Amino acid sequence: ASNADEARLESAEYTWQSHVSTTKSHSLGELLTPQLKNYRISATHLNNFIDITSGGPQNFLLSNLLHFPQSLSPSAAMGSSVHKALQKAHQHLRVTDEKRPIEDVVGDFDNHLKLARLPSHDYVQQSQKGSDALRIFLENSYERFSPEQDVEFDFSSQGSTYDNVRLTGIIDVMNVDIKNKTIKVTDYKTGKPATSWKGASDFEKIKLHKYKQQLMFYKLLIESSRDFDGYKVEDLQLEFVEPTPTDKLVILKADFTNEDLSNFKKLLLAVWHNIANAKFIDTDKYEKNHKGILNFEKDLIT
Repeated sequence: ASNADEARLESAEYTWQSHVSTTKSHSLGELLTPQLKNYRISATHLNNFIDITSGGPQNFLLSNLLHFPQSLSPSAAMGSSVHKALQKAHQHLRVTDEKRPIEDVVGDFDNHLKLARLPSHDYVQQSQKGSDALRIFLENSYERFSPEQDVEFDFSSQGSTYDNVRLTGIIDVMNVDIKNKTIKVTDYKTGKPATSWKGASDFEKIKLHKYKQQLMFYKLLIESSRDFDGYKVEDLQLEFVEPTPTDKLVILKADFTNEDLSNFKKLLLAVWHNIANAKFIDTDKYEKNHKGILNFEKDLIT
């Protein structure tokens, strides 16, 4: 397409998007009735809503409710491909009681990455990065895989709710202790590993804030589900697939307090209320940083 064509397309998209996102809430609510009727919120949706550095409620509306197509960034395509390869490795172990050879797992990763159709220089870079990370990860962590683990457990038909908020999500790995009715959750992460919940840069603080909220969401999701009624989620952790520069692997255990969880429940109710009432707040007045996100959340709750 010519530059003029692209400019016209961009202008048309902008006009359409701005029309949708500034429509009066009662008519927007009518427009969204089919989407909202059986809507269930996931941790990703909640984090998209509060992340004003990436569009916040407007981005949530366009991406998660109206399903505007979005292209995966090279690093996101790599992360998604790593997840799929690890999922297949876990499932292979469950079915055969044997570990899939590491080279086959790396091959699965590369096959998935090819489907993303990245530009060739991005593909070469991400293929190398993901393959190296997977080899180091499996050489050090494969012994923790077990046939008893629940993998990629989908809660969409589990009827999970918190105070009338309908919840959904897919959890990477769950170790379920039937005898003691306890559950340990592991969520795989690609990208630079974090060795603590502090976060050095603003970008890392935002990332870790969303990770912590994701783990709290999982606790509510599991404990209110049909299959795990009466179970306690005792242990939640992030397992980083990519190593540190010195090839160390990092597991970051959740350390949220009861007060953190109580505040998160209030935030979840507030975000749900806004979505259910088609209120996609303009967040221009907030700073586009970690502090701005915290202020936006505080205002949502109060």
